[in-house]
Amino acid sequence: MERKVHLVAWDDVTNRKDLGGLGIRSMRCLNSALMLKLGWRLRAEPMSLWSRVLRHKYCNGLDTIPNICRKSSPNVWKGIMAHKDLLQRNVGLSIGDGQTTHFWTDPWVLDKPLVDVTTLPVPQEELAQKVSNYWVSGQGWRWDAIHNYVPSDILKQIASFEVLTEGNSDRAFWRGEPSGQFSIKSATSLLRHEPQPRPIDS
Repeated sequence: MERKVHLVAWDDVTNRKDLGGLGIRSMRCLNSALMLKLGWRLRAEPMSLWSRVLRHKYCNGLDTIPNICRKSSPNVWKGIMAHKDLLQRNVGLSIGDGQTTHFWTDPWVLDKPLVDVTTLPVPQEELAQKVSNYWVSGQGWRWDAIHNYVPSDILKQIASFEVLTEGNSDRAFWRGEPSGQFSIKSATSLLRHEPQPRPIDS
């Protein structure tokens, strides 16, 4: 009797074993996960030599990742930029002294930046302000500079945060892992739209 080759769908080949697949990694998905890791390191390790070199060369020294991708940019930078939106949706920020987190454009209160939910346009000169710029030690939040732009329900969420003025730096955490630490496994699951574990409490 002639043996026949039994074909298996590629999604089944690359799916996790606990989800009924063969557990063989897709190289395209793995490459995307590695690009996410590089973007994560830019955000989570701002003082590392690797991060400072890339920021100096491609971010004009800024501590955010700009939407800039020139034709002459190397493939690594193009790869980071291609996954920027996905990265930003899955990186949370835990507030310490508030000196490295942008008040309006970083996702520190919600899973998206405050500028996305404001009731009025935030002046351009305010968008660069850090969380620490809206906090007065011994007094608390500068509500007079905030309340005109932010809905009342989100103001209540901001009120639950406290800025620590000494000895505690802001830190990034990865929403795809309960530990808050980035992993290739969780990034791969995210790219494949698989169920994500409960994130840590920010």
